[in-house]
Amino acid sequence: MGVPPVHLLAGKQGRDAHATLLPYSDLNPYTVFHPMNFKTTVILIILLAAAGGYLLFTRESGDAKPKVVEARKLLEIPQAGDVTKVAIAPAAGQAMAMEKTGKDWRLTEPLAAPADATEATGLVEALVNLVSTAQLDSKEAAAAKTGLDKPQFTVSLTAGGKTTKLLIGDRMAVGNTAYARLDGKSAVEVISADVLDKLDRSSKAYRDTRLVQTAATEIKQISFVRKGETLKLVKAGNDWTMLEPIEAPADTVAVTDLLTTLTGLKAKSFVDDSTDATAAMRGAAQLVVSFSTKLSTAEPTTVPATGPETTTLTFGAFDDLLKENVYVKLSAPALVAKVPATVLESFNKKPLDLRDKKLADINPAEVSRISLTTDAPATTQPATQAAKKSEIVMVRRSQNTGGVPFLPTTAPAKPQPGDKLTLNGVLPRRSNWQFAAGGMKDEADDNEVNGLLAALHPFRAEKYLEKNPTTQPAKSYQISIHTDAAGGAKNMDHLLRLVDRGADQPLVGEYFGLTFELPRATWIKFLESDFKPKPPGSAPPSQPPISAEPGFPLQ
Repeated sequence: MGVPPVHLLAGKQGRDAHATLLPYSDLNPYTVFHPMNFKTTVILIILLAAAGGYLLFTRESGDAKPKVVEARKLLEIPQAGDVTKVAIAPAAGQAMAMEKTGKDWRLTEPLAAPADATEATGLVEALVNLVSTAQLDSKEAAAAKTGLDKPQFTVSLTAGGKTTKLLIGDRMAVGNTAYARLDGKSAVEVISADVLDKLDRSSKAYRDTRLVQTAATEIKQISFVRKGETLKLVKAGNDWTMLEPIEAPADTVAVTDLLTTLTGLKAKSFVDDSTDATAAMRGAAQLVVSFSTKLSTAEPTTVPATGPETTTLTFGAFDDLLKENVYVKLSAPALVAKVPATVLESFNKKPLDLRDKKLADINPAEVSRISLTTDAPATTQPATQAAKKSEIVMVRRSQNTGGVPFLPTTAPAKPQPGDKLTLNGVLPRRSNWQFAAGGMKDEADDNEVNGLLAALHPFRAEKYLEKNPTTQPAKSYQISIHTDAAGGAKNMDHLLRLVDRGADQPLVGEYFGLTFELPRATWIKFLESDFKPKPPGSAPPSQPPISAEPGFPLQ
């Protein structure tokens, strides 16, 4: 008797065709499956298979069921700041060690180099603050596959003269956890596996990429040599002086920016192989930067001397045709690295870029005469105008003239019996400045004169220029300032020439052989002023008003 076929009826047609052919009995081995029952059965089979696989995997992986304990700090080291040395020995790869002196970390294995303080501190804190959340006793640990017989990492931490050794084994099959054991202890601890990410890194990840460890404020002298030209600066107190190619005060802000760039220079990578380092530095240097924290003498005008205190950075060739990186050789500590090529442009400074922008400092109290000459050339556009030249001359009023020439800086005291009466506050106040030429007489506007003198105290350039532009000026001006110092020993004439190029461009000035730019908005209001007295309320007073006292009206 043959074995009848088993029909899996998945559709109406199948049911209609075979329902009367197959017998149905609880004891009959040939069963007709309902479609919904078949799907449910398949799902149950899959779930049972997954559960069985998990149990098989768990059993084969050796994971035991650790006894859950109250989370506690694993190491007895009080805080990360107590650690002075950390050593990591991986099962495969190079060992790494770092030591701390003061606040600075330094790599000692596999190479001697400064360590990144942030990375080193982060690693130590992660180790010192490890927490155990579960534990296996010695019997359970012997039965489990913890990987501690051949640990992934052996970590040694030295603090207070005592070294603590921690063994870290395999990850657990379930959860982001791993096995660990303190050397000399039998109990196996369960810790977070996050620490493995910090341990499974090469020494390069913990190396300080800063090339210069000296603080910018400690540098006392610096020089730049490019294409045979030398730019040399020294520091005296808080001020910098340029010694080469000219001797002149240097712009402290500009020099500070250079030093910040220098001390913030970071390597994109290091060339540790000596043969590769030698090959990388072949050829002529593009730039040589030398700096020192000491001066040869206390005199700021003395040319800095080289010596063991001097650190030199030699910038060589680009690393490839794209010229995105350039090789640099550091003298102390001796190393070769790659840095972004943009640093070459940052150091490409001319003497005028670093010269102090303060051209002069004219004391307003010493100024006795001011002359402003305006020269407007003939124009045809936008309208035809003839050339015009004008001059305004103002002199400080002598104190022995009539009226009250100077406004008191403090309020007059209350009159007392026997005091001699004066005419202060009775006679009309006269200005400190008066016109002396140009067809104008009498008083000049003190507010505008004082504004001009304030712009000269100090007198600063916005930017130095190599030469005066050859563009046709819209107008040109000449300001002549005469100063009378006390005793007449330092009487001086200051001559400032200015050119207005129009179109809201900065003014171009010349002063004692220097060419520079001045902000148009600041200066054009003085150059176009007639300095005549303005109606009350049109300009702020040159000095604060004085409070009135009984019998003494405001001046």
